[in-house]
Amino acid sequence: SRTTTTLPLLPLLRLDEPSIHSSVHLSHRSTITTPKRILSSYVHRPSFTSTPSTMKSTMLCFRLLEVLWFCFLLMGRALVEGCACADTMDDIIAQIGNPEIPVCGGRTIEFSGEPIDVTGMKFRLFSIDCNGNDDESVEPAVLVGNRHFSTNEGSTHNITLSNVTFVQKDVDAQNCIHTKGTGGILDVLGCAFEGISTNKGRAILNEQGTVNVRDCSFYNHTNKNYGAAILNYANMTIKNSTFSGNQAILNYGGAIGNSGAMEIKSSNFTGNQAIVGGAIYATDSLSKTTIGATMFVGNIASWYGGAIRCVQSASCEIGYSTFKENVAEDGYGGAIGAYGSGLLVVSYNDFDANKDYLFFNQSGAGAVHLARKSNCTMQGNNFTDNTSGSSGSEITI
Repeated sequence: SRTTTTLPLLPLLRLDEPSIHSSVHLSHRSTITTPKRILSSYVHRPSFTSTPSTMKSTMLCFRLLEVLWFCFLLMGRALVEGCACADTMDDIIAQIGNPEIPVCGGRTIEFSGEPIDVTGMKFRLFSIDCNGNDDESVEPAVLVGNRHFSTNEGSTHNITLSNVTFVQKDVDAQNCIHTKGTGGILDVLGCAFEGISTNKGRAILNEQGTVNVRDCSFYNHTNKNYGAAILNYANMTIKNSTFSGNQAILNYGGAIGNSGAMEIKSSNFTGNQAIVGGAIYATDSLSKTTIGATMFVGNIASWYGGAIRCVQSASCEIGYSTFKENVAEDGYGGAIGAYGSGLLVVSYNDFDANKDYLFFNQSGAGAVHLARKSNCTMQGNNFTDNTSGSSGSEITI
């Protein structure tokens, strides 16, 4: 005999609302998580008159739909879990202490209030995409704020920051990264630092410990203090990095101020400006700056050292580098200016079209100027078309 059967509605999965959930129990008694809302249109099992064989076929069809629904659900969950990464400052804070902190590539993350204290911590913070990739192809996360990370005095830490962009937020910005730990190590790899005009904010201030910078860029950091992009009082290495458009408006070291031990290799300094030391200013008795295979192009100092200024008893060793079109506008040394008892070693460099414009001073130097007890060794350098205001000298002692 024929019977009439009314079957219940079967909701379809709505894939565009993965964040709103409820529990759904499947017939095999396992519980999965699904979106709470469902499409406004449902798949109906209409009332109809059927034979037992028709009834069986219909139930098999709807069982198949149920299985497909479950598969789509798992696919959706896999994508969400693939993007399991920090995309807020609170998310990052919650993960401090974990060995790895993935941040969502391409996301802009706002930092506010005090910097995140990473004293004594050991972790790697890096950008990641939804496929779990964390290599150079991943678009970096952008951290926007006035202060980002800091450590306390005397602390130890071992931190790696990789493929992240730091952006200063406004004129009240201070240091993106401020390290004070004597036993601390900070590795900054493949990061970008974008500055604005501030009173005292820099990309990195290293008071104690060791900072290693590699494959990074620093641009448009402008402030009134010594070392517009980086200020180092301890130990720092910089490799394969770029400094462009940084400016110490009323002070020294348009890109870098060094009063510690610093090694710079295979890097580029372009269009940086300062009162003294358009790109780099090195000072203090314990300061040693070693530079190799690096380009200095179009840097400007209002007074001394269009590219580099070494003073007092600071030691500077510069080799296999290129100085081109750097300018000391109203002072000495279009490329390099040295003053004091510190050792200056200049070896196997190329000096091309550097200038100073001190027209009424016969002791200017288009390329290298040495003054007051300067202790200098020079060998194997090439000088081409470097000019000084009235004397035309390339080297002046």
